[in-house]
Amino acid sequence: MARIRLTVLDDNLFERAESGEVRALSSTFHRFVDTVARSGVFGRVRYLAPVRRADERRVQEVLERLDQSVLELVPTTYFSGIADYLLRSAYLMARNWRPIDSTIADSDLLWLRLPASNAPLALSAARRHRVAHFGWVAGSATDVVRAQRRAAPGRWAAHAAAAA
Repeated sequence: MARIRLTVLDDNLFERAESGEVRALSSTFHRFVDTVARSGVFGRVRYLAPVRRADERRVQEVLERLDQSVLELVPTTYFSGIADYLLRSAYLMARNWRPIDSTIADSDLLWLRLPASNAPLALSAARRHRVAHFGWVAGSATDVVRAQRRAAPGRWAAHAAAAA
């Protein structure tokens, strides 16, 4: 039986240290995906997520390491929340199209963790390459935005995007 080539799109942020090690900044969703990936029906699992360089002043031990032997990280351009994504959307979409499109083209199934800023790009790529896809809504975008500290007008843009 052929194994399914799964790609996961996620907005949760990661940091890459100079050593190459990648750590999650806040979310633990990748742990769930890791468990799914180890179920035996999947071949390679690729994980599209925004990555920034590690700030060496941070205490790295508090961040959870991504096991890239199970989840192959495909970095997308880092952004700081939905308001930042909206302000830089043309730039971010132009930068992220190629890695998203080529990764999905080489997949059998796309799992969108929603809400996700790059979801429109991923859906376009999935349709273009006829890749089966599904979305999984994780919590409330409104609650996430409400919990973030932002100054106006970024706060207003984030609340408008979350409501949409």
